[in-house]
Amino acid sequence: MAGKTDYTKILGFILGPLVFIALASTQLVDPTTGQLVNKEAPWAPGASLGLMLWTIIWWVTGVLPYGVTGLMVAIVACALIGLNPKAFGYTSASSGVSAVLQTYFSETIWVFFGGFLLGWGMEYSGFAKRLTRKIVGGFTKISKDAFWTVFAMWFVTWFISWWMSNTAATAVVYPLLIGLIVASPWINEKQAEISLIFLAFAASFGGVATIIGTPPNLIAAGFVESQKIGHVGFMDWLTWGVPLAVISFAVMAVIGKIVFGKSTLDPKVLEEQWKREPLGKMTLEEKWFLVVFVTTVFLWIFKGVADIVGWSIVSQLIPSDAIPALVCAVLLFGAPKSLKPYKHIFSFKEGIKGVEWDTLFLFAGGLVFGSLLFKSGAGLWLGKQLTPLFGTGVTGIALGSSVTGWVIAQFTSHTAASNAICPIVIALGQAAKLPNSAIAASTIAAAIATSFAIMFPFSTPPNAIVYGSGKVRMSRMALYSVIVSAVVMPIMFVLLRMFFGF
Repeated sequence: MAGKTDYTKILGFILGPLVFIALASTQLVDPTTGQLVNKEAPWAPGASLGLMLWTIIWWVTGVLPYGVTGLMVAIVACALIGLNPKAFGYTSASSGVSAVLQTYFSETIWVFFGGFLLGWGMEYSGFAKRLTRKIVGGFTKISKDAFWTVFAMWFVTWFISWWMSNTAATAVVYPLLIGLIVASPWINEKQAEISLIFLAFAASFGGVATIIGTPPNLIAAGFVESQKIGHVGFMDWLTWGVPLAVISFAVMAVIGKIVFGKSTLDPKVLEEQWKREPLGKMTLEEKWFLVVFVTTVFLWIFKGVADIVGWSIVSQLIPSDAIPALVCAVLLFGAPKSLKPYKHIFSFKEGIKGVEWDTLFLFAGGLVFGSLLFKSGAGLWLGKQLTPLFGTGVTGIALGSSVTGWVIAQFTSHTAASNAICPIVIALGQAAKLPNSAIAASTIAAAIATSFAIMFPFSTPPNAIVYGSGKVRMSRMALYSVIVSAVVMPIMFVLLRMFFGF
């Protein structure tokens, strides 16, 4: 039997190109001077804005997979540049097309690539599961209060989501928590619901800690660098990402403790569960993953410290955060497990499946339409149009754009939402003539705010995972999300203003 017609996708498929054509046929005029935004090619700013809206419409309606829509951006962008390269700041069509295609394998893309490989390796090797049991087992020995065992699971999810996708981090710990809930008569329905909801929240908050923790982080960093506003490296992000992640988790844990109450746990419940799935001794795969993980993270941090201290030789040998990501790939798949027959510890064929190409191409597509937006003059025009709504002060722009990003991300992919909001924030900042530090902080704040969009099961995959248990009410998930976000988001603004010094 044929499935139902998806009118949303049909509408999006038609509406996207129509919006593009309509805007490409419009000549944008500077509201302050009354002159054309782009005298070289009056159609270019409208076409750039139209491409952005076309892309967002297709992302929101799901006409194509996110990554395929991201590739569509490259096709249209190259065609526009080919019509008039100078309208977009290029001397020739070939130089413009090269710039567009290079974006899809830029330095930031390679950092993404390394992050995905680390996440895959942690899960595939079994190291994530072993780490989970070690930490949870330790908390169980310290206290018989069921909350602290649940807290340990939140903590593990929060920490491993620094290095792997929030979805994978939740998926690793979720079966353990469900097993505990089912086997423990001491944990009532309310406590089970709280345990699951806050497990999903922990993954989202942990992703904020590192630049590779979740795609919105790298998207913000990518826009800041591509528009030459500043540089955001692995070490740079740690300086505000870790404090924010720690504070967010602490706030969440305190609220969780208050609403969870007290319940005594029998440690034998977990022991029996683990006996059914023994891990055995640490495998070669786990040991080698640990070597690769420590080496990669060390190189990222060492490069950041060297840049701060001024060790030029290190900066010359490791000129980009993409280098440790490439080292990660070579080490992970290069080491042999046996010589006769010759076999690697990790299979590249399997490992490459852990790379989220959809996310990579979505991210690159956002950078491309963002670049056209600013090179054509449409970015500044958009900023001036939105200034009456958000104001010209950094607080109004940062707060307004963050709330907007937070709302949008409740109903669409966090990655797509941050890709849409970041260029708008930059346009607002430039129109208001804010210092680069303020624009960078506002852009990062808006991107991080999308990670706090955790109200509904469809807002983010970790929420969907725990909702699938049948033990979580949507109303409670939304309530706890609003409470936690209301406390955490103001703290985020204070931290970013403090670290960026404006």
